Amino acid sequence: MERLRPGMKVQAVIAIMRPVTLDWGRYHLSGSGESILYFQLTADLQLVVSVSGFAGGFRSGSAGTVRPKEEWIRMDDDRIWVPDRSISLTPEQMEEVMKTIDSK
Repeated sequence: MERLRPGMKVQAVIAIMRPVTLDWGRYHLSGSGESILYFQLTADLQLVVSVSGFAGGFRSGSAGTVRPKEEWIRMDDDRIWVPDRSISLTPEQMEEVMKTIDSK
């Protein structure tokens, strides 16, 4: 984690963290192109890295923050849904989430 720096390309953050974490996922902020990367460090801790669009592509906005582990629901591939962050979903987004939950 000490290799993470603000402004790193998203692919570099994932390449550093993915091999050393239990799980990871990307929470997309609705329509903005921004996202939050979640890396599960232990059963109880996660690293959260904000991602924003900058010239030259998407880059980390922070070096990450270690927090207590939140609930995630895997949607597909690297995409996750984080109930605590999903205050307002469109009807289409809610329908997709419910289908995913029902299929688990």
